[in-house]
Amino acid sequence: MVPRRLVVLETKYTIYSSDSDTHSPDDSFVLPANTFIDKFVSCLETKSIALKTKPTPNSDTPFDGSDKLAEWFSRLDKAGTFSLLLDPTLSDKEKALQEFTFKFTAPWGLTFSSSAEALKSTFGEQGSTIEIPGVDEQLKLYCGLLPPDSDIKSIVKDAFEYVGLSEVVEDLPSTLGGLTMTLAPKEIAGNRNAMWFEPAYSLQTIIRLQFKLDNQSDLEEIFHDAIPGFRITDATVVAKKIFTQGITAGDPIGVDKGSVVFVADCTISNKGEEVQAEMKAGIEFSSSSITLRLKMSKPDALQAILTWLGDLVSEDVGSITSLFGNIFDGINLQQVVIGLSTDEDKNKPTLESFRIDTEVAGNFGQVNNKKPVFLASFVWSAGPYGGMGSTMRAQLWNSFTTTPSRTLSPYYEAYQDPQPFTPNPGTSINLETLIPGQTIEIPDRVPSAIKRGYLVLSNTGVSIGATIETDEDVPSGNVPQPYLGQVRLDASYAWGKESEFDFKLGIQTGIQPSESSTHQLPALLEGEISYQRVS
Repeated sequence: MVPRRLVVLETKYTIYSSDSDTHSPDDSFVLPANTFIDKFVSCLETKSIALKTKPTPNSDTPFDGSDKLAEWFSRLDKAGTFSLLLDPTLSDKEKALQEFTFKFTAPWGLTFSSSAEALKSTFGEQGSTIEIPGVDEQLKLYCGLLPPDSDIKSIVKDAFEYVGLSEVVEDLPSTLGGLTMTLAPKEIAGNRNAMWFEPAYSLQTIIRLQFKLDNQSDLEEIFHDAIPGFRITDATVVAKKIFTQGITAGDPIGVDKGSVVFVADCTISNKGEEVQAEMKAGIEFSSSSITLRLKMSKPDALQAILTWLGDLVSEDVGSITSLFGNIFDGINLQQVVIGLSTDEDKNKPTLESFRIDTEVAGNFGQVNNKKPVFLASFVWSAGPYGGMGSTMRAQLWNSFTTTPSRTLSPYYEAYQDPQPFTPNPGTSINLETLIPGQTIEIPDRVPSAIKRGYLVLSNTGVSIGATIETDEDVPSGNVPQPYLGQVRLDASYAWGKESEFDFKLGIQTGIQPSESSTHQLPALLEGEISYQRVS
């Protein structure tokens, strides 16, 4: 008689969203309705997560191989292991699913966790605002990188290949790809090494890794001839992988495209070699160019930067400060964006352009004692028709974001986050106080707040535009109330050809229903007039 062997088959366990149609009570867990994690799982293709076995408290349970979420992450690393921590015995079902863990082996050994401790370590205090198990109101999953057991060593070329930019490597300066970089356990915390996953947005997965460049002088040497006086004191390599599901005629595919940016602490020195200003730089390399974004740490670096740039191009750059007159309060330098070309020789970049972004506060149009802030940009470009002053653009600056939660975004980078130096800045211009020292009487229900304003001056002509809007809702009355909601004007003309010009005028008006009206939404009427005159 042939002896028989008892085989015990492990039973899969499934976590379902509350709106899933199929589930059994014995081998499943249904998430509490209307919670962030419930809505998150509802965005998955199967509205569920399949686990290999029934979870036990205080122990991670791996995803089953058939699970669609596991299949997606396996596209990043076939040898990766993915699990979650679930305690189905908890009385508070909203806290039963406690965290996700994603372990990758290639190209580096990385482990991401959505635990409260990992998120706080990664994002600081803002990490504590994300609900367990790491899902926010946008149904995005946040995971922080856990410190590896030892240093992870690599080279810059690997970073470009990791984010899907392998085709760019051969066009980089010859010395750049081989520069060594390190991801050290002690430098993980606080540096936003993280993974974001958003199932409703084509399963978009973003991984951000920040390596320390081992020798910043090798990076600095690339810019020695093109922008002398530029020094790098410390540098990191930020590799951001963006992996998204793409739809084809066949099966869905993973589309891999990201970015590599060098973030550096740097200084500039004029001819005397004495350090004139300190700043943070974001440096991006592409197939034919290099872009340096220099963000000022202090507002008083304007004169030093103007002198340095003037020496680079042998032009008087400092004259731009005379354009503001006395209707503006102070001129603060926000950032300088420098463009270098590598078209002719990838190892010898040449200065192609720079843009100076300055901040000025207006002594007019204040709203609640808040001065409107403007961002004025001056552009220099190389070539026979270039030079300083070829283009100047000034616009009302109200697009900045000051909410602390902005640092949770995968797209946030400190060097790309200019903030006004002006205390308590305004975001609109009040027509009533547009003329300093005077108050203009604005009739009721006529727009009085300028929310958009710009002026562009170039060697060829001028463009100007503004949008004036009502600042408050029109209240309902005994009878319908007509009002003028918005006026938009955009115009342009060429120097020497003032008789030739274009303009567009847009108007939005409305009628606010009476209090007794069945329909309380206002009736809107919009129109636009376009005019072009040529000789």
